[in-house]
Amino acid sequence: DSFLSSAESARDESLMEIVPAVVDNLPIKSTALLVGSDSKGEPFVQGALTLAPSVRIVADKIEVASAEAKDIATMLVGSGSPFISLLETMIKVEHEQGKILKIDNTVFLKAEDGVVFFASSVKDVNDAYENFKSGENSLIKSFGRKFEGADNFMLVYCDYKTAAKFNEDDENVKKSLKYFKKPLKIEMGFDSKPEKLTVGTAINLIEALNEKYAKQVNFSLEPVKGGNISLTGLSGNSSPFLALGTVLNLSVEELDENVKKSIKEIVKYLKVLGISEEDFYKLAKGAFSIVVGGSSVSVEGFKIPSVLISQTTSDGVAESIFDKLASKQFFSNTANTGNKWEKLIQADSSIPVSLLVGLNKNTLDIAISEASNLTENENLKVGLRNLLQRKSISSMWLDFAGLQDWINDESNGIFAILTPLAVFSGNGEYLAIAKDLLSAKLSVPSVSFYCASQEVFFFEFDIAEIDPNEGFLTKLASAYKRINALEKSKEKSKDKK
Repeated sequence: DSFLSSAESARDESLMEIVPAVVDNLPIKSTALLVGSDSKGEPFVQGALTLAPSVRIVADKIEVASAEAKDIATMLVGSGSPFISLLETMIKVEHEQGKILKIDNTVFLKAEDGVVFFASSVKDVNDAYENFKSGENSLIKSFGRKFEGADNFMLVYCDYKTAAKFNEDDENVKKSLKYFKKPLKIEMGFDSKPEKLTVGTAINLIEALNEKYAKQVNFSLEPVKGGNISLTGLSGNSSPFLALGTVLNLSVEELDENVKKSIKEIVKYLKVLGISEEDFYKLAKGAFSIVVGGSSVSVEGFKIPSVLISQTTSDGVAESIFDKLASKQFFSNTANTGNKWEKLIQADSSIPVSLLVGLNKNTLDIAISEASNLTENENLKVGLRNLLQRKSISSMWLDFAGLQDWINDESNGIFAILTPLAVFSGNGEYLAIAKDLLSAKLSVPSVSFYCASQEVFFFEFDIAEIDPNEGFLTKLASAYKRINALEKSKEKSKDKK
């Protein structure tokens, strides 16, 4: 409910006006489901439902075992639904022992305090009642929740050993058994405000992963301010639209063969810089950061976003790689360090883009940027500033609105390519359609992601209220119609000729 109410205030097309109204009329508001096998290996299904106020009376009737076929149909499709009469004729309700109802000889129901419990046998419906009812012994209480304050949440408990009993020949199940020694528990909590939706996720990786695979996750990492995003020396007249920071720990012995092949292909291109496969794996350990945007750089007359890649390593690896690069003939220029680096070199004009490489202690920076932009950026957006102040292991910032602004700047590479194509085609209408689509207002202008630990991470979606007629899907539908009209017009012209 919370997520959709915020989506309603941020709708960017007519569909978003319909969805909340539909959801508000759904008869079932929350669901819990438990699938497993008993001590004899027999499978079972247990569940619980909470109902909307409009059909709460059905739960009350089930509680006293007085519900009839029409009531069960109402619970499934909602009061006032045209399908109630049809379903009523298909549903058979019988009274079982106590206050339990049997539906069509397959589903058993009981209820208490507005919660409806269901299962495939009398025993299982009683077990469902014990598992899902409120109280200290309920499954939800015993789950060990991380986000106790979240009213909107989802819990997933998956025991792969039990799952294997249902489908022992499934290759995916067999692979899963190799990864996990204990059941996997996943919790998602949703916190919705008019201006922001936060989704938190917690996974019990330390407890669940087999030792072999747990070694690939460095559980000893400590959160750091900014989540390993490095903005050292990269400036511009606007905020970056992508910033990512994480910790790499690639080990050649533990990598999949396909990944190893991909790395070999990458190294082929890096050899021109003097970087070997061994160097690559040495670099791929430690804090890694990539930042895109904030300023533009010219490449063969076209403008592309500036890029800064930073890798912090140990044991003199960064200095060794820097010295290899500095020895290359095309790195003949020494750039002004501006007190940001111990050493900084710049590629000469034989490289078609402004390429700089800096060294600062154990950190190697590679920047595609004009040297004049290597100063502090004072134009960071609030969302990115907040992310940089938060302690985390990994973090990411995606500024869709910022990327859109850059694309809509007609001096950059996108329009430099689109405009000649429009001229060549002899129809500027396609360019006008592209510009109109790219001008769409965004209901989610930016997204932040950060890992508080190896087992807990968050997504934050900024929400903006916009004119539905200016939204992306509305513009996309308009573009589709305009292109169709142009194509039909072309066909007619051909027919006349």
